[in-house]
Amino acid sequence: MKKIQSAGKSLWIYDWTAEEIKAYHKELNPALVAFSLQTDTPDQAQSLLETLKKTV
Repeated sequence: MKKIQSAGKSLWIYDWTAEEIKAYHKELNPALVAFSLQTDTPDQAQSLLETLKKTV
């Protein structure tokens, strides 16, 4: 994924869980990545958003 982004290309990640995104998002350039996922609860979605906001 880093190699793809280093070539200036974007990623669309659609099969990761919220926990996987939390674990790996720091390694990716946020300007070149889009996540598409479902969460089990609104609280889980909010937690993920808060985590992502902290690193931007």
